[in-house]
Amino acid sequence: MASSILTFTLLSTSLLAATSTAQQTPPPTILSCADVNCPTDPGPTTNNICTLGNTTYSDVGVVKVPVTPLFGSDLTWVEAITVIDSKANRTFIKDFYLASDPGSDLSDGNTVGACALFFTKINDGVGFRGDEKIGTCANALSERCVEKMVQTAEAAEISGMEGAEACDALQKAFEGKVVDDECLHVAGGTWTGVEVKALTGPGAPSPITPEQNSTSNCWPVSPNSYSLISVMRISTTGDYYLSTGIRNLLNIVPVLTVFYPRGNGSSIAALKPEAQLACLKAIEESVESNLTMKSNGAAKLDTGVSMSAVLAGALAVYWNF
Repeated sequence: MASSILTFTLLSTSLLAATSTAQQTPPPTILSCADVNCPTDPGPTTNNICTLGNTTYSDVGVVKVPVTPLFGSDLTWVEAITVIDSKANRTFIKDFYLASDPGSDLSDGNTVGACALFFTKINDGVGFRGDEKIGTCANALSERCVEKMVQTAEAAEISGMEGAEACDALQKAFEGKVVDDECLHVAGGTWTGVEVKALTGPGAPSPITPEQNSTSNCWPVSPNSYSLISVMRISTTGDYYLSTGIRNLLNIVPVLTVFYPRGNGSSIAALKPEAQLACLKAIEESVESNLTMKSNGAAKLDTGVSMSAVLAGALAVYWNF
């Protein structure tokens, strides 16, 4: 009898602890391939094979942009990564897509303009602490640094400008400028590697067409009714060392999405620019890796193994050339 009571007590305690942990775990801020149902390798691995257009990605990171008074539609950033191997070196690719509700028209830009600033060169070691899927910019960069970056963007006098002109002004507010004390740990002495893309107006990228998507097996965004716009690619070349791959593919990329009023005489003409900072990172996780861990009774890991496995596997192949 005593043994039965002890067993019941232990089971009850375990269930209560599991329930408490589940209740305390915040929802993810970064979705992975497992969350948006990327296809996986039908072979012995659990790697993702997310083909979008002519590129097959191993992992993605999906981050929503909060709605603002200036732009009331939902927007989502998607970072997708892959690596291309050759005998001499490797090419590391990060592609950035913007997903939007089909009802919104970013290409108009007559009422609201928008730019994206990608901070592609931040200090090594800057990243999320703890579970990456609930990582935020405040966690990775510090709240004070986030506030300073947003303030700098919102202080730019860009209201009424055309897309390219406004984005150029935003880039000049950062590129080559002395980094504020709040962000010295993020970028060192001066901001470098600040890439800017116009999201509205002439020359802004357009959504992927059905023809361009005919070879795809993947639409890495939720809901999947959203359109996807290919905004930017970061392509770097390096060696086969694992540390090189991690540095080029698995570090975070802060992205400032800046909205500003364009229409004269409209209800928003008097509003000031608004900026939202998102920290993008591809999360190593797949549908199959999660199922495997669950079937084995293992606790869910912070990250999966797909890209790390690819990097490590390719390293072994390299040494056998």
